Amino acid sequence: MYFLKITILSLISYFLIELCFKLSKGKKLFKPRPQALAKALLDFLEGPEFETHNLKNISLPVDYKFYSSLIYRLLESAHKCGTPLLSPLKVLRKALYEDYKFEVKNAEILSGAWAQMAIIAFIGWGFLFMAAKLTGITPTGTVVLLILCLQFCGVMVFGTLSAKIKKALFSDYEQLYQLVYSHKMCAFTFQLPSEQGEGLKLTRSRLLNVKKRIHRLEQAIKSGGHGISAIIDEIVDELHFLHGADNEVFLKRLMALKMAIVLFFFVPSFFINLYSLISQTAGF
Repeated sequence: MYFLKITILSLISYFLIELCFKLSKGKKLFKPRPQALAKALLDFLEGPEFETHNLKNISLPVDYKFYSSLIYRLLESAHKCGTPLLSPLKVLRKALYEDYKFEVKNAEILSGAWAQMAIIAFIGWGFLFMAAKLTGITPTGTVVLLILCLQFCGVMVFGTLSAKIKKALFSDYEQLYQLVYSHKMCAFTFQLPSEQGEGLKLTRSRLLNVKKRIHRLEQAIKSGGHGISAIIDEIVDELHFLHGADNEVFLKRLMALKMAIVLFFFVPSFFINLYSLISQTAGF
C-alpha cells in the first residue's frame, strides 16, 4: 500500500512539474522531438515512394531546420532546369543523418538526467512514507508542500539551464551548416549562392575561423575558382570536429548541472523530513 502511494505521488508530482515547465516556456505539450522530425525526413528521402513522386507536386512530411528548404530548392531546380538531384540529395541525407545522431545522443543524455532525478524523488518520497509508517508520525502538510516546491524548482532550473547551455554551445552551428550546405547545393545546381557569410552573427569566438574560411570560399566562388567542392568538404569536416568536441563539453556541463540540482533541490528533502520527525518527536 505504501509502495503504491509512493509510486503514485512520485509520478503525479513529476508529470505536474513537467507540465508546468512546458506551459511556462510556451511549449506545445505534444510537440514532436527534433530526433523524430529528423528520422521522419530521413525515412522519406530513403524510401522508394520518393523516387516515384512528381517533382512538381512533391511534399515533404515534416519541416526540419534548414534541410527541408534546401531539399525544396533542389527539387525546384531539378524540375525547372533539369539539374542533378541524386548526388546533392545523397550529401544532404548524410548531413541529416549526422544531425539525427546528434539529436538522439542529446535526447538520451537529457532522458538519463530526468530519469535519475525521478528515481531520487521516488527514493525521497519512499523515505518519507516509510519513516511515517515506522514512527507513526504523519508528515505535516507544510513538509510535503516544501518538498514538492523544492522538486518543482529543481526541475524548472534544470530545464531552463540545460536549454540555455545547449543553445549557447550549438546555436552557431546551425547557421554555419545552413550556409555551407547552401553553398554546396548551389555548386550542384550551377547557381550563385544567395546567402553570404558576412551577415553571420556568431556568439562563440572559436567558430570565427570557420566564418573566415566561408568568406574565402565565397570569394573563390565569385571568382570562378576550382576545387570549390573540396574546400566545402574541408569546412564541413572542421565543423564536425568542433561540433563533436562541443558535444562532449555539453555532456560534462549537463552532468555537473544535474549533480548541482540533485544536491540543492532533491537531497534536502531527506533532511527536511528528518528534521520534521525529530522536531515532532521532541515536541518542539
